[in-house]
Amino acid sequence: GVVDPRTGHVAFCPNLGWKDVDFAGEMRKHIDKPVYMDNDATVAGLAENVAGVSAGAHSSVFLTLGTGVGGGIVIGGKVWSGFHGVGSEIGHMIIEMDGNPCNCGNRGCLERYCSATAIILAARAAVNQYQDSAIMVKCEGDPMKINAKMVFDAAKEGDELGLKLFNEYVKALSTTIVNIIHFLDPEVIALGGGVSKAGDF
Repeated sequence: GVVDPRTGHVAFCPNLGWKDVDFAGEMRKHIDKPVYMDNDATVAGLAENVAGVSAGAHSSVFLTLGTGVGGGIVIGGKVWSGFHGVGSEIGHMIIEMDGNPCNCGNRGCLERYCSATAIILAARAAVNQYQDSAIMVKCEGDPMKINAKMVFDAAKEGDELGLKLFNEYVKALSTTIVNIIHFLDPEVIALGGGVSKAGDF
C-alpha cells in the first residue's frame, strides 16, 4: 500500500483494508529498535538492485507479480517513490479506461489484469463455458479451487482456455513493460513474485 517512509505511516493499503495506520508507531510498542519501513515491492526492488539480476545497474524497475502487482524503482542506487510516495505503485497504473474495478477504488488498474488474483478471477468467470478445459480437471470441477498455477500449467499443455487466459495476461504485462520503457527507460526491468515462476513459458 501507500506508506510514508519518513513517518512509518500507512495512508492506504487496500488488500489489508487499512486506512490511516501508524504502523511504525505500533511496531515500536513491541520492538525496542529503530523501525524503518517502506512498501514491500519498493524494498524488493532495492534488494534486486543491490544483489539481484539488476545489481550494478544505474536504473532498474522490479515488478512483483503475485497476489497483486507491485513495483520497485531504483535510480542511481536510490529508491524512487515520487514526491508523495506513490511513484512506484505500478500495479495501479491504468491500462484499460473504465476497465475492471480495483480494490483501490479506480477502474482498469494493471493489478486487475496482471496478478495471480486477476488470473484466478478470469478463470472462474470463463471456466463454465469451457467444461472440457484442463483447468476443470485440475480444480476437480470446483472453480473455487482454481489457482494461477493451474491456469499456467493448462496453458503449457496447450489447453484452449489456459492459453486464452495466459495470452491475455501476457498482453497486459507486455503493455506495462512498454509503458515503463516509454516513461522511464530503465537499464533493467526484472520480474519476480509467484507468477514469475511460470518461467520461460
